[in-house]
Amino acid sequence: MKNDGEWIRGLKAGTATITAMAGGKSASVRVTVSPAVVPVSSVSLSVSSVSLAVGQSRRVTATVSPSNATDRSVSWKSSDTSVASVEQNGTVWGKKAGTATITATAGGKSASLTVTVPGQVSDSVVYYKPTVTLGVTPTLWYRVNGKASSVRMAAYCDGWYKAVVPGTNGAQVKLVFEVGGKWDSNGLVNGQHRGYFGSGKVLAVTAG
Repeated sequence: MKNDGEWIRGLKAGTATITAMAGGKSASVRVTVSPAVVPVSSVSLSVSSVSLAVGQSRRVTATVSPSNATDRSVSWKSSDTSVASVEQNGTVWGKKAGTATITATAGGKSASLTVTVPGQVSDSVVYYKPTVTLGVTPTLWYRVNGKASSVRMAAYCDGWYKAVVPGTNGAQVKLVFEVGGKWDSNGLVNGQHRGYFGSGKVLAVTAG
């Protein structure tokens, strides 16, 4: 009866030598049993969202489950490296104003967090000094980023008045001053509110 061989079953990781003997003769084969592959079931992060100022960093921790997964190495990626970058140890850096998604991946499973880098909101302080002494408080009309509004100015010092134009963020501002229902000498030209234009945190205007 011909013997076609026997099945070799791996029992645990390691190396063994299998020997077959027949009629005083033998042959051997070296068998290596590899560890069983344990797949990653999930990846979780220590935070789901984070807010970072420009130049600020935060370390984020990734947890790979199960704890005995064969491949537990984690790779990190940012959806927009100009807004937020990430090192391969999970350190996230804020780069510029905006929003980006940071993703950690291990064994084909991923988890993500949202990084928000706020912009620096700045206002413009407007100083206005009319050429004559006013009997009423002037009103500042302004237009910035296509939106128009007005604010009543407050007496400051030495004949100057002061008001704040909010959220200009360095954009150009159009300024027109109204005093008692009348525009200042540069406010109305041929029926058009020509006004004054400028940008920056401080704008000073002397009428006339």
